[in-house]
Amino acid sequence: MPIPVRVHPISKVLTRERALTTIRAWIVSGTLAPGEAICDDELAAALGVSRSPVRIALVELQCEGLVERSPTGRVSVTALAVDDLERMI
Repeated sequence: MPIPVRVHPISKVLTRERALTTIRAWIVSGTLAPGEAICDDELAAALGVSRSPVRIALVELQCEGLVERSPTGRVSVTALAVDDLERMI
């Protein structure tokens, strides 16, 4: 089977990266308000993905300080000042 010499690699956008980017944008834009509880089931349904990429995205967002997890496991959007948010992004 002859393969063309100039083949451009197919860009892969991982589902978890799309979930992370989208949820981050929703937080930064205020679509998900500070203090608002986040339900991974609802986010997964809205994004059309399984819960796993959403959960991975939420862990990353927690590391970034954009979401926080309570001792009971409840995840919510961190209440940040505009200056804090601008420094983070």
